[in-house]
Amino acid sequence: MTAEFKKFGFTYALGDHPALKNIDLTFQTGEIVSVCGPSGSGKTTLLRCMKRAISPAGSYEGEFAGPKRESDTAIVFQNPETQLVLPSVINDLAFQMENHGVEPVLMKKRMSETVGYFGLEDILHAKTETLSGGQKQLTSLCAALMCEPKLLLLDEPVSQLDPLAGAAFLEAVRRANADFGVTVVLSEHRLDECAAISDRIVYMEDGAVLFAGKADETIRFLYESGRVPFVPEIPSVSMRIDGRVILTPRGFMQSYKNGNFLKKTGREADGAERKSGKRRDKNKKDAAVSYSEIVFHYPGKPSPVLNRLTINLHGGEIVCLVGGNGCGKSTLLKMIAGINKPYSGRARVNAKKIGYMPQHVRDYFSSDSVRGEMDEANPRFMELASRLKVDGILDKNPFDISGGEQQKVVFLSILLGNPDIIALDEPTKGMDPETKRTFAELLHETDAAVIIATHDIGFAARYAGRCAMLFDGEIAYFGEPRDFFRGSSHYTTALHKAFRHIDETVVLPEDAFGYDG
Repeated sequence: MTAEFKKFGFTYALGDHPALKNIDLTFQTGEIVSVCGPSGSGKTTLLRCMKRAISPAGSYEGEFAGPKRESDTAIVFQNPETQLVLPSVINDLAFQMENHGVEPVLMKKRMSETVGYFGLEDILHAKTETLSGGQKQLTSLCAALMCEPKLLLLDEPVSQLDPLAGAAFLEAVRRANADFGVTVVLSEHRLDECAAISDRIVYMEDGAVLFAGKADETIRFLYESGRVPFVPEIPSVSMRIDGRVILTPRGFMQSYKNGNFLKKTGREADGAERKSGKRRDKNKKDAAVSYSEIVFHYPGKPSPVLNRLTINLHGGEIVCLVGGNGCGKSTLLKMIAGINKPYSGRARVNAKKIGYMPQHVRDYFSSDSVRGEMDEANPRFMELASRLKVDGILDKNPFDISGGEQQKVVFLSILLGNPDIIALDEPTKGMDPETKRTFAELLHETDAAVIIATHDIGFAARYAGRCAMLFDGEIAYFGEPRDFFRGSSHYTTALHKAFRHIDETVVLPEDAFGYDG
């Protein structure tokens, strides 16, 4: 046993109801446990209560028994930007060991081994500001493991990483677990990536553990209890076919390689519209944003971030922008929002008001209450607050709510401003599947031109009108979601990977089963 909760409860110092209630959980040595559940269900609080140095202020009940030494528990957070505090990679790698009093000779020995293990030799002397998001997160993981912890906590570690970087990070976690026997507890909404490496999955609601079991047992519970949005796509389809819980693309291909089930389930014609669609006609309105041959580079940087980029956005459509960490997605959104100015090219923005959500939403807040961030005079204020389920936190300080709740508050504030253009940078990180659905419905109801920079491939595949791939400073490919993701090997849904050799037209579950439910 590495850690154990017994009848554990916690209420924040300024909270009016428990954030954690009657938690009984045991984490065995050497296992990987994923913790999932709706936004605000207590996942992050649970992880923070497992490390004394960052445990929140408030009242505690019951017991938690974990590793005794502070260095025996390490944590890697969601945002790579907040974890690297020194100017170079080598200094940041040494920082945690120095804090824990590791002797210089031992420090150098551990660093030489661990840096080689993670393949970070080429960036060892690089400035941290020059790293991609995936490199920053791997550096944080490497630094955490050099202290040789017994317990590794990961708080939504891949939510801000592109699909390739996210897969590389989780593979590094799996290897570290297998090679070093470190116990891993991770909180994550994107179970498609995490379920396959997890020994167990814990599902939480309203601060309580509703179910904890082996990965396949918890997924079956979610499916049979009507919590289907929380079920990863591949097992969701496999359970519908024959009741089995299949977790990986490889397992799915091996189990259903003949594809006979497609005929048995009454699959409809390929051209049918998605139920979620309400696909809007971009040609009904003039372009709200028209960029042609745009070039932009940051002062002191020799290479342009955007290079001869051309894109048009129309009122009433949703465009999802995907691409690797550092490819320029955030730069483009800041330009549309008026923060960045193009160095050259032709730019036309036809909008009276632009709503912009930054990647780090804490930068958005200026009031000491959620209510203070809102236009309460808007007649739809309470309706929208209720639909986004933030009506119960209006009097809280925006810095005291969860990351997912902060995303919703900023989004609500933008909607209440009735903008002509909405630019959102990673808006679904920290959001549970039900919230994403509501989020998409509200976007579909607006007439604004919407552009979203995202690593959430499932969201883009289901809810976008068009998707664009940004690469080498320009739009490498632009198309409707089905065509876009069918032609992709890495930037595509987990389900499409599973169906690649069975039926390459399948991107979402409804592509296999039809659109009648």
